[in-house]
Amino acid sequence: MITQPTVSGEPGQAPFGVVVRLLDADPGPPDTRWEDVVEVAVEVRGGVTISEIVNGPEEDLACPDGTYRMRLAALERTESAARDEDPDSDDEDDAEDEEPLEHYLVELWPAAPEAAQVLREESRYAHLAD
Repeated sequence: MITQPTVSGEPGQAPFGVVVRLLDADPGPPDTRWEDVVEVAVEVRGGVTISEIVNGPEEDLACPDGTYRMRLAALERTESAARDEDPDSDDEDDAEDEEPLEHYLVELWPAAPEAAQVLREESRYAHLAD
């Protein structure tokens, strides 16, 4: 099952796109185009809701109860941050500012619990805490 991309963004921030996939099995290694990729174990009870942290849209995913592996992947976070920081990109009427630049992929598949794992950290955001 694949949900349609959700496009969102707080006022003053670039919009982003999200795709959520419920899979039958481990999809294998992540595509190399994804800059930041982490995996965690999650216990699902009553479905999954994917939402923006503050006042964003919500996507409900009908997901049977159980233990899953969840992969979170991000693309173009550095480019999005650069656009947010550029004083010339504040023109809200600019169609380019309305196009999602940051993209996220959330994948879930049934799996036994395992420790969280960082598979890739390549964006500028991934190293802010260093």
